[in-house]
Amino acid sequence: MKISNILLVLGIAILAFAYRLIPNVPNFSPVLAVFLFAGIALKNNWKLLLVVFSMYLASDFILNNTILSVYFPETEGVIWFSTYMIFTGISYLLIFGLGQLFGKSNSITNVIGLTLISSIVFFVLTNIGSWVFDPFNLYANNLSGALAALVAGLPFFQTSILANLCFVSIFFFIYKFSISIFTSRKGVKV
Repeated sequence: MKISNILLVLGIAILAFAYRLIPNVPNFSPVLAVFLFAGIALKNNWKLLLVVFSMYLASDFILNNTILSVYFPETEGVIWFSTYMIFTGISYLLIFGLGQLFGKSNSITNVIGLTLISSIVFFVLTNIGSWVFDPFNLYANNLSGALAALVAGLPFFQTSILANLCFVSIFFFIYKFSISIFTSRKGVKV
């Protein structure tokens, strides 16, 4: 893997995680797109997943101790880790893996398909996580409670899919455009 590819992916990841820290549209987040994009763009480079995942954890740490702290009523002081983050983190790791396994062709249809599948994976896992680690006791501890958690997440799902499609498109445009500039400067035809 060329150093320019690595730096490009890491630069996009830094910008995406910085975006989380500024006021923005709720659930219009670039995080899922970063993990899918990194999985596809960083072919067979699982080591860089640690860097991207560390950026995610750092941005979550900042958010959890500022504007999201109201969602952790059981925690006093610094929020180092939330049990809910387990499901979110697992979903991002799975999405990176989807990109690694099925992102060999970064054709438009393949990337859109992977984005939609990734959105569903994230939706199911994080809403089940909100049922398992329900700090407000909103859901019953049975199958109907799990279904209620999934139904409660539906209003946010549309925004999430739009965000994922938007950010994945932006990331791949930047990536393809930058790669074409790097290769044309070296005298290589695209």
